[in-house]
Amino acid sequence: MLSKIYKHLFDRTYMSRPLTRGQRLDKVGHIISISVDPTREDSMVQAVLETATKVADETGETGEDTVVTIKRVLRSANMHALNADGDMVPVDPDEYTAKIMNSSSLRKVIGATSKPEKIMDDPEAIQKLLAMIGEHVSLGKAASIGNKGKTFAKDEDGNVKINNKDDNEEKEALALWNKIKSAMKLIADNAHNIAAIGSSDKLTVGLENIVADVALTSEFEYNFNIDPLFIKELVDTGAVNGKLLDLTVYIYSNEQSLEKEQFLAEFA
Repeated sequence: MLSKIYKHLFDRTYMSRPLTRGQRLDKVGHIISISVDPTREDSMVQAVLETATKVADETGETGEDTVVTIKRVLRSANMHALNADGDMVPVDPDEYTAKIMNSSSLRKVIGATSKPEKIMDDPEAIQKLLAMIGEHVSLGKAASIGNKGKTFAKDEDGNVKINNKDDNEEKEALALWNKIKSAMKLIADNAHNIAAIGSSDKLTVGLENIVADVALTSEFEYNFNIDPLFIKELVDTGAVNGKLLDLTVYIYSNEQSLEKEQFLAEFA
């Protein structure tokens, strides 16, 4: 019985409800997470980042401004944690933001929140995307198993699951779904490289520059084996979160600058 209670507490579906923005100010949600280090609780980090990007969308903020939005979300969340003495103390938004703001965490969240359903009914799009990770699926096969994928149910964590374990085509659809998510995660892993090719500190702007330039398009296709316009369409349609991709580039650049400073300091 205890394990069922814990499962209920950790269920991201329940956790996301009190973090959903809206006009219902008469309701209060309490989120309980049992973790040695709450900043490593992936569900909480994901919920905070997703909420922050929604707020940023509403206010028109981009890039580094999202960091400010994250702190704003954390301040409104009234988060507490146990300190070394076992006392319940408020979580400092600045400290929490500093801990979760690393490119590795962001890339993981982008991969987890990507939306394969955006292209599951488009076999040509599936074929293009999988080419980026060296996978191949025929148009006919992609169409067949893609249609199966549209009927996926979701488990308590929001992940797709097989409805019929004896249905081989459904198993293939789930495998295809996971391959699509892996390819979308690869976009996040290379966000800083894409931005660099487009001579920008933002992936979204970098993609626009690449698409508008024949030479840059050729360079992009050589490096990633995919049309940059297609990647831009994935971002524009929300299949991959463009705001988080921009934030990843910003954080990655800061990490590299810090590493460089630390390296030079050793020889000063």
